[in-house]
Amino acid sequence: MIATLAEAALRSLVLGGVVWFGLNLFRVRNPHVHMTAWVVVLLASLAMPFVMHWPTLTITRLPLPVVVPDDFLPADISMLETPQPALPVAPGIAIAPQARSGLSINWWLIATIIYAGIAGLLLLRLAIGLCLTWRLARAAKPMNGLLMIAADVRVSRDVGGPVTFGSTILVPPQFAGWDAKKRLAVLAHEGAHVANRDFYVLLLASLNRAVFWFSPFSWWQLARLAELAEIISDAEAIEVIDDRLSYAEILLDFASTVKPRPVELAMARASTVRARVERIIAAAAMPVAVSWRKRLWIAAAIVPVVIVSAGMIAYRTAGRGARRRGCRRGARPALPPVRQFLRYGSGLGVRHLP
Repeated sequence: MIATLAEAALRSLVLGGVVWFGLNLFRVRNPHVHMTAWVVVLLASLAMPFVMHWPTLTITRLPLPVVVPDDFLPADISMLETPQPALPVAPGIAIAPQARSGLSINWWLIATIIYAGIAGLLLLRLAIGLCLTWRLARAAKPMNGLLMIAADVRVSRDVGGPVTFGSTILVPPQFAGWDAKKRLAVLAHEGAHVANRDFYVLLLASLNRAVFWFSPFSWWQLARLAELAEIISDAEAIEVIDDRLSYAEILLDFASTVKPRPVELAMARASTVRARVERIIAAAAMPVAVSWRKRLWIAAAIVPVVIVSAGMIAYRTAGRGARRRGCRRGARPALPPVRQFLRYGSGLGVRHLP
Protein backbone atom coordinates (compact mmCIF):
# COMPACT_ATOMS: atom_id res chain seq x y z
CA MET A 1 0.00 0.00 0.00
CA ILE A 2 2.81 2.41 0.87
CA ALA A 3 4.48 1.82 -2.48
CA THR A 4 1.19 2.38 -4.31
CA LEU A 5 0.55 5.68 -2.50
CA ALA A 6 4.13 6.83 -3.04
CA GLU A 7 3.86 6.12 -6.75
CA ALA A 8 0.50 7.94 -6.91
CA ALA A 9 2.00 10.95 -5.11
CA LEU A 10 4.88 11.01 -7.60
CA ARG A 11 2.47 10.93 -10.52
CA SER A 12 0.46 13.78 -9.01
CA LEU A 13 3.66 15.77 -8.56
CA VAL A 14 4.58 15.25 -12.21
CA LEU A 15 1.07 16.27 -13.28
CA GLY A 16 1.13 19.37 -11.07
CA GLY A 17 4.52 20.38 -12.40
CA VAL A 18 3.33 20.12 -16.00
CA VAL A 19 0.19 22.16 -15.27
CA TRP A 20 2.15 24.80 -13.36
CA PHE A 21 4.66 25.08 -16.19
CA GLY A 22 1.88 25.38 -18.78
CA LEU A 23 0.07 28.13 -16.85
CA ASN A 24 3.28 30.13 -16.50
CA LEU A 25 4.40 29.44 -20.05
CA PHE A 26 1.21 30.91 -21.49
CA ARG A 27 1.17 33.65 -18.83
CA VAL A 28 -2.31 32.88 -17.57
CA ARG A 29 -3.33 35.41 -14.93
CA ASN A 30 -7.07 34.79 -14.63
CA PRO A 31 -7.77 33.17 -11.21
CA HIS A 32 -10.85 31.42 -12.62
CA VAL A 33 -8.66 29.53 -15.11
CA HIS A 34 -6.17 28.66 -12.38
CA MET A 35 -8.96 27.44 -10.12
CA THR A 36 -10.39 25.20 -12.82
CA ALA A 37 -6.98 23.74 -13.67
CA TRP A 38 -6.05 22.97 -10.07
CA VAL A 39 -9.45 21.45 -9.31
CA VAL A 40 -8.89 19.02 -12.19
CA VAL A 41 -5.42 18.23 -10.80
CA LEU A 42 -6.97 17.67 -7.36
CA LEU A 43 -9.52 15.21 -8.72
CA ALA A 44 -6.77 13.43 -10.67
CA SER A 45 -4.62 13.22 -7.51
CA LEU A 46 -7.43 11.60 -5.55
CA ALA A 47 -8.13 9.14 -8.36
CA MET A 48 -4.46 8.40 -9.10
CA PRO A 49 -4.18 5.25 -6.90
CA PHE A 50 -7.01 3.71 -8.93
CA VAL A 51 -6.11 5.13 -12.35
CA MET A 52 -2.58 3.74 -12.30
CA HIS A 53 -3.96 0.18 -12.28
CA TRP A 54 -5.81 0.73 -15.54
CA PRO A 55 -4.42 -1.16 -18.57
CA THR A 56 -1.81 0.85 -20.41
CA LEU A 57 -0.31 0.58 -23.86
CA THR A 58 3.00 -1.26 -23.61
CA ILE A 59 5.51 -1.27 -26.44
CA THR A 60 7.81 -4.29 -26.27
CA ARG A 61 11.17 -4.07 -27.97
CA LEU A 62 12.12 -7.40 -29.52
CA PRO A 63 15.83 -8.38 -29.59
CA LEU A 64 17.50 -8.30 -32.96
CA PRO A 65 18.82 -11.64 -34.29
CA VAL A 66 22.58 -12.10 -34.04
CA VAL A 67 24.33 -13.80 -36.96
CA VAL A 68 27.47 -15.68 -35.86
CA PRO A 69 29.79 -17.48 -38.28
CA ASP A 70 30.05 -21.23 -37.83
CA ASP A 71 33.81 -21.19 -37.34
CA PHE A 72 33.40 -18.91 -34.31
CA LEU A 73 31.28 -21.29 -32.22
CA PRO A 74 32.90 -24.04 -30.10
CA ALA A 75 33.11 -27.54 -31.56
CA ASP A 76 31.11 -29.15 -28.76
CA ILE A 77 28.44 -26.96 -27.17
CA SER A 78 27.86 -29.51 -24.43
CA MET A 79 31.34 -28.82 -23.12
CA LEU A 80 30.12 -25.39 -22.03
CA GLU A 81 28.06 -27.12 -19.37
CA THR A 82 31.13 -28.80 -17.84
CA PRO A 83 31.30 -27.72 -14.19
CA GLN A 84 34.35 -25.80 -13.10
CA PRO A 85 36.62 -27.50 -10.59
CA ALA A 86 36.40 -26.26 -7.05
CA LEU A 87 39.15 -23.97 -5.84
CA PRO A 88 41.68 -25.73 -3.63
CA VAL A 89 41.68 -24.78 0.02
CA ALA A 90 44.96 -24.65 1.90
CA PRO A 91 45.16 -27.05 4.87
CA GLY A 92 44.54 -25.51 8.25
CA ILE A 93 42.28 -22.78 6.88
CA ALA A 94 38.64 -23.11 7.89
CA ILE A 95 35.90 -21.30 6.07
CA ALA A 96 33.75 -19.47 8.58
CA PRO A 97 30.01 -19.96 8.10
CA GLN A 98 28.00 -16.93 7.07
CA ALA A 99 26.84 -15.01 10.08
CA ARG A 100 23.13 -14.74 10.59
CA SER A 101 21.49 -11.77 12.13
CA GLY A 102 19.42 -12.56 15.21
CA LEU A 103 17.17 -9.50 14.86
CA SER A 104 15.15 -8.84 11.69
CA ILE A 105 13.48 -5.43 11.35
CA ASN A 106 10.42 -5.17 9.16
CA TRP A 107 10.85 -1.65 7.78
CA TRP A 108 7.72 -1.87 5.64
CA LEU A 109 5.63 -2.57 8.73
CA ILE A 110 7.18 0.39 10.57
CA ALA A 111 6.55 2.70 7.60
CA THR A 112 2.95 1.50 7.37
CA ILE A 113 2.36 2.17 11.07
CA ILE A 114 3.84 5.67 10.83
CA TYR A 115 1.82 6.48 7.73
CA ALA A 116 -1.44 5.17 9.20
CA GLY A 117 -0.88 7.06 12.45
CA ILE A 118 -0.31 10.47 10.84
CA ALA A 119 -3.06 9.98 8.25
CA GLY A 120 -5.45 8.87 10.98
CA LEU A 121 -4.72 11.97 13.06
CA LEU A 122 -5.33 14.28 10.11
CA LEU A 123 -8.58 12.50 9.21
CA LEU A 124 -9.71 12.58 12.85
CA ARG A 125 -9.00 16.31 13.04
CA LEU A 126 -11.00 16.85 9.87
CA ALA A 127 -13.93 14.76 11.14
CA ILE A 128 -14.01 16.54 14.50
CA GLY A 129 -13.98 19.92 12.76
CA LEU A 130 -16.86 18.89 10.52
CA CYS A 131 -18.89 17.61 13.47
CA LEU A 132 -18.35 20.69 15.63
CA THR A 133 -19.06 23.14 12.81
CA TRP A 134 -22.19 21.23 11.80
CA ARG A 135 -23.47 21.47 15.36
CA LEU A 136 -22.64 25.18 15.43
CA ALA A 137 -24.49 25.80 12.14
CA ARG A 138 -27.47 23.79 13.34
CA ALA A 139 -27.70 25.80 16.56
CA ALA A 140 -27.53 29.16 14.75
CA LYS A 141 -30.73 31.12 14.13
CA PRO A 142 -31.86 31.70 10.53
CA MET A 143 -32.18 35.30 9.38
CA ASN A 144 -35.50 36.48 8.00
CA GLY A 145 -35.88 38.96 5.20
CA LEU A 146 -34.58 39.44 1.67
CA LEU A 147 -30.80 38.90 1.54
CA MET A 148 -30.37 38.80 -2.26
CA ILE A 149 -28.28 35.61 -2.24
CA ALA A 150 -29.19 31.95 -2.70
CA ALA A 151 -27.75 30.77 0.60
CA ASP A 152 -28.84 29.97 4.13
CA VAL A 153 -27.72 32.90 6.32
CA ARG A 154 -27.73 32.26 10.07
CA VAL A 155 -26.75 34.27 13.13
CA SER A 156 -24.37 32.56 15.56
CA ARG A 157 -22.95 33.88 18.81
CA ASP A 158 -19.90 31.60 18.49
CA VAL A 159 -18.33 33.35 15.48
CA GLY A 160 -16.58 36.70 15.47
CA GLY A 161 -17.01 37.31 11.74
CA PRO A 162 -18.64 35.82 8.64
CA VAL A 163 -17.74 32.21 7.83
CA THR A 164 -19.09 29.64 5.38
CA PHE A 165 -19.88 26.02 6.13
CA GLY A 166 -21.22 24.16 3.11
CA SER A 167 -24.06 26.29 1.76
CA THR A 168 -24.64 28.00 5.12
CA ILE A 169 -23.28 31.45 5.92
CA LEU A 170 -22.74 32.21 9.61
CA VAL A 171 -22.62 35.84 10.72
CA PRO A 172 -22.13 37.30 14.21
CA PRO A 173 -24.95 39.06 16.11
CA GLN A 174 -23.39 42.43 15.19
CA PHE A 175 -24.33 41.84 11.55
CA ALA A 176 -27.58 43.83 11.89
CA GLY A 177 -25.69 46.88 13.18
CA TRP A 178 -23.20 47.09 10.31
CA ASP A 179 -23.62 49.69 7.60
CA ALA A 180 -25.22 48.71 4.30
CA LYS A 181 -21.92 48.61 2.35
CA LYS A 182 -20.29 46.28 4.87
CA ARG A 183 -23.26 43.90 4.93
CA LEU A 184 -23.40 43.89 1.13
CA ALA A 185 -19.67 43.13 0.88
CA VAL A 186 -19.96 40.27 3.38
CA LEU A 187 -22.91 38.67 1.63
CA ALA A 188 -21.29 39.05 -1.80
CA HIS A 189 -18.04 37.48 -0.61
CA GLU A 190 -19.62 34.57 1.21
CA GLY A 191 -22.24 34.13 -1.53
CA ALA A 192 -19.42 33.68 -4.06
CA HIS A 193 -17.99 30.87 -1.89
CA VAL A 194 -21.37 29.15 -1.86
CA ALA A 195 -21.95 29.59 -5.60
CA ASN A 196 -18.48 28.25 -6.50
CA ARG A 197 -18.74 25.27 -4.08
CA ASP A 198 -15.45 26.32 -2.50
CA PHE A 199 -16.21 24.53 0.77
CA TYR A 200 -16.48 21.15 -0.94
CA VAL A 201 -13.39 21.78 -3.07
CA LEU A 202 -11.31 22.56 0.01
CA LEU A 203 -12.82 19.57 1.82
CA LEU A 204 -11.56 17.31 -0.98
CA ALA A 205 -8.18 19.06 -0.83
CA SER A 206 -8.02 18.44 2.93
CA LEU A 207 -8.83 14.78 2.34
CA ASN A 208 -6.10 14.62 -0.32
CA ARG A 209 -3.63 16.14 2.13
CA ALA A 210 -4.57 13.60 4.81
CA VAL A 211 -4.02 10.68 2.43
CA PHE A 212 -0.81 12.05 0.83
CA TRP A 213 0.51 13.92 3.87
CA PHE A 214 4.07 12.87 3.04
CA SER A 215 3.95 14.77 -0.26
CA PRO A 216 4.68 18.53 -0.09
CA PHE A 217 2.58 18.95 -3.23
CA SER A 218 -0.63 18.01 -1.36
CA TRP A 219 -0.01 20.74 1.24
CA TRP A 220 0.79 23.30 -1.44
CA GLN A 221 -2.28 22.30 -3.42
CA LEU A 222 -4.61 22.92 -0.46
CA ALA A 223 -3.05 26.33 0.22
CA ARG A 224 -3.22 27.29 -3.46
CA LEU A 225 -6.90 26.34 -3.82
CA ALA A 226 -7.79 28.29 -0.66
CA GLU A 227 -5.91 31.31 -1.97
CA LEU A 228 -7.66 31.19 -5.34
CA ALA A 229 -11.07 30.82 -3.67
CA GLU A 230 -10.46 33.99 -1.66
CA ILE A 231 -9.17 35.92 -4.69
CA ILE A 232 -12.29 35.08 -6.71
CA SER A 233 -14.62 35.94 -3.81
CA ASP A 234 -12.80 39.22 -3.18
CA ALA A 235 -13.25 40.17 -6.83
CA GLU A 236 -16.96 39.40 -6.61
CA ALA A 237 -17.39 41.55 -3.49
CA ILE A 238 -15.43 44.47 -4.98
CA GLU A 239 -17.54 44.32 -8.12
CA VAL A 240 -20.71 44.54 -6.03
CA ILE A 241 -19.73 47.44 -3.75
CA ASP A 242 -17.44 49.13 -6.34
CA ASP A 243 -14.98 50.39 -3.71
CA ARG A 244 -11.56 48.77 -3.34
CA LEU A 245 -10.31 50.78 -0.38
CA SER A 246 -13.45 50.24 1.68
CA TYR A 247 -13.32 46.52 1.05
CA ALA A 248 -9.65 46.38 2.07
CA GLU A 249 -10.56 48.11 5.35
CA ILE A 250 -13.31 45.54 5.95
CA LEU A 251 -10.83 42.70 5.50
CA LEU A 252 -8.40 44.26 7.96
CA ASP A 253 -11.20 44.71 10.47
CA PHE A 254 -12.28 41.06 10.27
CA ALA A 255 -8.74 39.66 10.35
CA SER A 256 -8.34 40.41 14.06
CA THR A 257 -11.72 38.98 15.14
CA VAL A 258 -12.39 35.84 13.09
CA LYS A 259 -10.99 32.53 14.36
CA PRO A 260 -12.30 29.86 11.97
CA ARG A 261 -12.24 26.12 12.49
CA PRO A 262 -10.28 23.85 10.12
CA VAL A 263 -13.23 23.21 7.79
CA GLU A 264 -14.69 26.72 7.75
CA LEU A 265 -14.19 29.33 5.05
CA ALA A 266 -13.58 32.61 6.82
CA MET A 267 -13.76 35.92 5.02
CA ALA A 268 -10.49 37.12 6.51
CA ARG A 269 -7.74 34.87 7.82
CA ALA A 270 -4.90 36.72 9.50
CA SER A 271 -2.29 34.71 7.55
CA THR A 272 -3.63 35.74 4.13
CA VAL A 273 -5.08 39.22 4.63
CA ARG A 274 -1.89 41.16 3.92
CA ALA A 275 -1.29 39.55 0.53
CA ARG A 276 -4.95 39.92 -0.40
CA VAL A 277 -5.05 43.61 0.52
CA GLU A 278 -1.89 44.27 -1.50
CA ARG A 279 -3.40 42.42 -4.47
CA ILE A 280 -6.67 44.35 -4.20
CA ILE A 281 -4.93 47.73 -4.16
CA ALA A 282 -2.45 46.89 -6.94
CA ALA A 283 -4.91 45.17 -9.31
CA ALA A 284 -5.72 47.29 -12.34
CA ALA A 285 -8.72 45.31 -13.59
CA MET A 286 -11.13 42.73 -12.28
CA PRO A 287 -10.66 39.12 -13.43
CA VAL A 288 -13.16 38.01 -16.06
CA ALA A 289 -15.38 35.10 -15.08
CA VAL A 290 -15.00 31.92 -17.12
CA SER A 291 -18.07 30.17 -18.50
CA TRP A 292 -18.72 26.49 -17.88
CA ARG A 293 -18.00 25.70 -21.52
CA LYS A 294 -14.50 27.19 -21.25
CA ARG A 295 -13.94 25.32 -18.01
CA LEU A 296 -14.77 22.07 -19.75
CA TRP A 297 -12.28 22.92 -22.49
CA ILE A 298 -9.61 23.56 -19.84
CA ALA A 299 -10.37 20.25 -18.18
CA ALA A 300 -10.27 18.46 -21.54
CA ALA A 301 -6.83 19.96 -22.22
CA ILE A 302 -5.48 18.61 -18.92
CA VAL A 303 -6.87 15.09 -19.27
CA PRO A 304 -4.18 13.99 -21.81
CA VAL A 305 -1.52 15.26 -19.40
CA VAL A 306 -3.06 13.09 -16.69
CA ILE A 307 -2.92 10.03 -18.95
CA VAL A 308 0.68 10.67 -20.02
CA SER A 309 1.96 11.35 -16.50
CA ALA A 310 0.27 8.20 -15.21
CA GLY A 311 1.35 5.91 -18.04
CA MET A 312 4.97 7.11 -18.09
CA ILE A 313 5.75 6.05 -14.54
CA ALA A 314 3.65 2.88 -14.78
CA TYR A 315 5.71 1.68 -17.76
CA ARG A 316 9.03 2.12 -15.97
CA THR A 317 7.79 0.52 -12.79
CA ALA A 318 6.45 -2.48 -14.68
CA GLY A 319 9.88 -3.03 -16.20
CA ARG A 320 11.59 -2.94 -12.83
CA GLY A 321 8.96 -5.23 -11.35
CA ALA A 322 9.49 -7.82 -14.08
CA ARG A 323 13.23 -7.84 -13.49
CA ARG A 324 12.73 -8.22 -9.74
CA ARG A 325 10.30 -11.09 -10.21
CA GLY A 326 12.78 -12.78 -12.50
CA CYS A 327 15.55 -12.44 -9.90
CA ARG A 328 13.32 -13.82 -7.13
CA ARG A 329 12.41 -16.86 -9.18
CA GLY A 330 16.03 -17.57 -9.95
CA ALA A 331 15.62 -17.08 -13.69
CA ARG A 332 18.63 -15.90 -15.64
CA PRO A 333 18.28 -14.09 -18.93
CA ALA A 334 19.54 -16.15 -21.86
CA LEU A 335 22.80 -14.90 -23.28
CA PRO A 336 23.45 -14.72 -27.01
CA PRO A 337 25.85 -17.41 -28.33
CA VAL A 338 28.68 -14.92 -28.74
CA ARG A 339 28.44 -13.73 -25.13
CA GLN A 340 28.17 -17.36 -23.93
CA PHE A 341 31.37 -18.20 -25.76
CA LEU A 342 33.22 -15.16 -24.46
CA ARG A 343 32.01 -15.80 -20.91
CA TYR A 344 32.33 -19.61 -20.65
CA GLY A 345 34.60 -20.56 -23.55
CA SER A 346 37.96 -19.92 -21.90
CA GLY A 347 39.14 -22.14 -19.08
CA LEU A 348 36.87 -25.09 -19.94
CA GLY A 349 38.99 -26.82 -22.56
CA VAL A 350 36.81 -25.79 -25.46
CA ARG A 351 38.03 -26.93 -28.85
CA HIS A 352 37.72 -24.37 -31.62
CA LEU A 353 37.08 -25.15 -35.21
CA PRO A 354 40.05 -24.75 -37.50
